Amino acid sequence: MAWGIGELARRVGVTVRTARHYPDAGLSPEAGRGAGGHRRYGADAVARRHRIRDLRAVGMPPSAPAWPRPYGPATTRASGRGGGTSPR
Repeated sequence: MAWGIGELARRVGVTVRTARHYPDAGLSPEAGRGAGGHRRYGADAVARRHRIRDLRAVGMPPSAPAWPRPYGPATTRASGRGGGTSPR
């Protein structure tokens, strides 16, 4: 099953703007696209966003190990959020 951004936001309990923010912030992968070019989200996207929402709700900082690994444009070694190791 795949949902659009509005349904994803409703299921997670966040605004559409917040749901769109997660990939931009590197907290989730970019969504796949349907035949019409619209973003489509599956159950894994809902679960990931629930986890992010819940961690924020209890005050867990994004640098904590419990947070999902970063994705996308915010993933850089300079930001300390890359999750990889530096070559030696």
